[in-house]
Amino acid sequence: MYLKRRRLILAVVTSALAIWPVLAAQDLSSQAQLIIDSPDLALSGNYELSTRAEVLDKILGEPIHLMRLWKAYHFEPHYEARSIGFDALHVDDPTGITGDIFPSGLSAGRHIFVANGAIAHRLVPHFKGSAVLIVAATSEGSTIGLQIDFYIRMENRFVGFLMRPFVPYLRTLVLGRLDSNLADIGTILGDLSEKPAEAAARLGPDDSAALLELLAAR
Repeated sequence: MYLKRRRLILAVVTSALAIWPVLAAQDLSSQAQLIIDSPDLALSGNYELSTRAEVLDKILGEPIHLMRLWKAYHFEPHYEARSIGFDALHVDDPTGITGDIFPSGLSAGRHIFVANGAIAHRLVPHFKGSAVLIVAATSEGSTIGLQIDFYIRMENRFVGFLMRPFVPYLRTLVLGRLDSNLADIGTILGDLSEKPAEAAARLGPDDSAALLELLAAR
């Protein structure tokens, strides 16, 4: 009886683990659509990076490698990131932003991420919100053209309403951060395309090996 019960529990747990990523992806897709359809802040930008399409796809597929390299390159701001499973990340920003970032979809060169987080800054009251980041890439010879679409929606709808007068200022602030970050990310991706071993050597032995294995995968 005991063995049968253990087998039943194991079967239930195994089944739950098998379908959990599918259910989570469905939930994220619904959440992403809500944010895109009714954001409190929406912006977009176009960028050009000197890298290979396959390098970009692999790094966006496992973004923890990008965050490790960001820290190893000593770029600012000094993000702290850790993996929380299923290619998701928890990220702490020194300005007071903290959140979890989840991959939500991939199709025809387009990566979609959903983030749930909060801001705790001395000049800003503590509030929560969600965001969607869409990265669409097109090959342009030796470079990659990126279109970035970014949407933010506050969890508290009253806070979202109060944000409206500040949207132009917030858009300028976020675009400035995006421009700066993309320039530094371009440096990392360029190095991964041209001298991957040298870029990976900035990491510890285990992280370096994992990165090179990812880049070598077909």
